Amino acid sequence: MTSVAKKRRFWCLLIVTSCTVFFVLARFLPLSDNIQIQRTAAVPSTYLFRKMAAQKRDAILNTRTLPNSTYSRISFIDRRQTYKVGEVLIVTITLYDSTGTRIRSGGDMLRLLLKEAKLGANVNGNVTDNGDGTYTGKVLLPWRGESQLVVYLSIPRQLHEIVVNAANEYGTMRHILGIFTRNNTNIRTPCGPIKVIKGFDSLCNLTEMAYNMPWYCVKPKPAEFTCKHWTLSVTASNFTLSPSVTHALLAHQHKVFPKKTFITVKGDRTSMRTSETPCDKRPREQTWDFGTSGFYYNYTWVNIGCRNRYKMTRKQYSKCLAHRHLVLIGDSNVRSYLEFFTRFLKLKITSGNPFDNKPDLVFGHNISQSISAMWRPHGVPYFAAYPYRNEVLVPTSVILDRLKVLRDNRPIVVIHLWSHMLAIPIHIVEERIRDVRKAVERLLSRAPNVTVVIKGPQSHLESQIYLQVDFKRVSFERIWQHEFRYLKNKVIYLNYWDITTGSESKQLHPSQKILSDMVNTFINHVCDV
Repeated sequence: MTSVAKKRRFWCLLIVTSCTVFFVLARFLPLSDNIQIQRTAAVPSTYLFRKMAAQKRDAILNTRTLPNSTYSRISFIDRRQTYKVGEVLIVTITLYDSTGTRIRSGGDMLRLLLKEAKLGANVNGNVTDNGDGTYTGKVLLPWRGESQLVVYLSIPRQLHEIVVNAANEYGTMRHILGIFTRNNTNIRTPCGPIKVIKGFDSLCNLTEMAYNMPWYCVKPKPAEFTCKHWTLSVTASNFTLSPSVTHALLAHQHKVFPKKTFITVKGDRTSMRTSETPCDKRPREQTWDFGTSGFYYNYTWVNIGCRNRYKMTRKQYSKCLAHRHLVLIGDSNVRSYLEFFTRFLKLKITSGNPFDNKPDLVFGHNISQSISAMWRPHGVPYFAAYPYRNEVLVPTSVILDRLKVLRDNRPIVVIHLWSHMLAIPIHIVEERIRDVRKAVERLLSRAPNVTVVIKGPQSHLESQIYLQVDFKRVSFERIWQHEFRYLKNKVIYLNYWDITTGSESKQLHPSQKILSDMVNTFINHVCDV
C-alpha cells in the first residue's frame, strides 16, 4: 500500500470514528437545555402549575396548518326543527386548517354563544375539548324565539404555546422598565418577577423594595448607580416575541365561524324560570359553582342561581352601602367600580382620581350617606403607559393586613387579579393568589364581619398580543378554586365570564351597560334588603 493510500485510509477512519463518537454523545448524553429543565422543574407538590423551564421556540410558524374558522364545521347531536325553552343544545365542532385538512389534535380554545338582537338576549355556552380536533359545545336555551348560534375560534393551541414559552423564557411577555434616578439622570432597565432576564447577567434583587414580592431589574451599568436608585417604573413598548409571531397572534384571535346557524325555540313561557332565592341569601359556596351564571333577556341581566332584589337606584344603593367601607383592590377593571359609584352616589374624591389610568390610591366618600370607598392597585407587575412611583404598588396581602376594621364601618373587600397578571408565567400567578388567600384567612380570623369578594376573569374580543384570556381564564379559575377550597363558605366569587362573553364584549374595559349590570350583581350579593 502506497503512502498516499495509507494517508487516505487514516483520514477516512478518523472521520468515521469522529462521526460515531459525536452521534453517541448526541444520542445518549443530555444537552445543556435538558439539564436546565431537570434542574428547574422540581417544585413543591402544592403547585397546580409547575415551574416550566424555557423551551426553544420554532423560528418558523406555518400558519396554513393552524385551525381556520372558515373551513371548520358545526354539526348537531340532536337536530330538530324546534326546541323547548330551558333545554340544552348540544353541537359538535370539527376543526379544519386553511388547506381543508382535518385537525386531529386538541388544545385549541373556542367560544359558543346564543343571541337574538331584537330581544336584547344572549347567553354564553360551554365548550369541551375531545382531544382529537373535535369539540362538544353545550348552550342553554333560556328564551323563546329564533336565535343565532355563534362560534368563535378564540386562539389556536400552537400560538398559545409560543406565548407560554416566551413567558417562561423571559419571565414576562412584556417587560416593565425600572427607572433608576441619580442627580437628575435616569437609566431604564428591564424588570420581571423571576430571577431570569434573558441577555443580562447582573440583576438587582428588588424584592424587599417591592414589599417582599419577588421582583428583579437589570442592574444599571454606570458604577455610580446602585440598585437603591430604583424610583419609578413604566411599561416597555416592545414584546418578547418575534414580529412574525406577533403578527400571527393578532391575525388569529377571536375568528367567528362565518356560516350563520339559527335555532327555533318554543315554549309556554317567554323565558325560563330561574331561582327565587335572593342573591344576598344565596349560600356563598354556591357562587363558586362555575355553571352558566346567567343570561341577558330584554336587555336585562338575569342571574340563574339567585334573584336580584336591589334595583339600580341611588336610594337603594345608598341604603346598601351605608356605614360600609368599600375596598377595591386590583386593576382598572375594578377601579371602574369606583368610577361608577363616584358618579352614581355623588362621592367626593379626596385622594387620587378614579378616572385617571395612573396607578395610585383613590379615596372618596359621601358623608351624608356614611359611605366611603377606596381603590388600590395590586402589587407588581402592573403595566402602565406613564411612569409611576414604585411605592404605590402595595401587594394585596399587605393591603389586607393593614386594613383597619371598625365596629360601625364593616368593610366590603373586592379583589381582582386578572389583566396585568396575564403576561407572566402561570406559576407566579399561583404564588400571588396563594399569598392573597393567606391574607384573607388572617383578615377573616381577626374580623369575621368583613365581606370578601373575588371578582373573577372577564372576557373581550380585542386582539391582544399577550392577553390570551380564554386559555388564562381556565388556569386562573382552577387556581382560585384550589386555593380557596376551604374558604368557599366565607368568600363570595363573582363569575363575570358569562356576562362579558355572551355579550361579545369588544374591549378590555366593558361598556357602561355591562359595567352597570356587573355592579348590580355585586350589590345584590353583598347587601341585605
